[in-house]
Amino acid sequence: MIGASAAVSDDAGTVAGSVRLATPEAFGTYLVAPNVHLLHKRHPTIELELAPESRSVSLSRREADIAIGLNRPPRGRVVARRLVDYRLGLFATADYLTRHRPINTLNAVKAHPLVWYIDELIDIPELRYFDQIVSDAPTVFRSSSIAAQQAAVANGLGIGVLHVFAAEQDSRLRRVMPEVEVTRSYWLLMHADQQRLPRIRAVIDFLDEVVRINRDRF
Repeated sequence: MIGASAAVSDDAGTVAGSVRLATPEAFGTYLVAPNVHLLHKRHPTIELELAPESRSVSLSRREADIAIGLNRPPRGRVVARRLVDYRLGLFATADYLTRHRPINTLNAVKAHPLVWYIDELIDIPELRYFDQIVSDAPTVFRSSSIAAQQAAVANGLGIGVLHVFAAEQDSRLRRVMPEVEVTRSYWLLMHADQQRLPRIRAVIDFLDEVVRINRDRF
């Protein structure tokens, strides 16, 4: 029925319609939104609905047409492929680092104000990477928003575990112990029934282009 509806509504080959894209916050905020003009230029009659959130969505319940996930779903009628790997590392402002002694060990990191998620509001296991870097470290600011975390760190609060592809674009931020990092993967997910719809394919092509032009940032 979805395919038939798309065929009937097709206007002389025009790719049109609404597509809801659910992504982790960093991917949607720092990669999709700044590049969405590329999709609009190519397909001006597509309306992209971006939901950048730090929670899981259900494609089977039609909460989104396309999702960027952090793992491959174990079951269900979902088409999945690995989109790209990305890195997370420790960051602080250049000014903060000049005002403190050099930070050369993870134990030294624990002596500084740390920024992190609200654990109870994380429902994606892959976002629980704090203990892989600085286990049992005290925090002074927590937020369910990674953009809020980066803003706090970028304004001199202390040290945070941030996405390298986003934090390195902020001239205020510097890596702390660059050898310390966590690697995660973004997965492209869509419902099997929708994968051949023109508007879905158009958005998938756009996402592949976003990854391609930002490849060196990952």
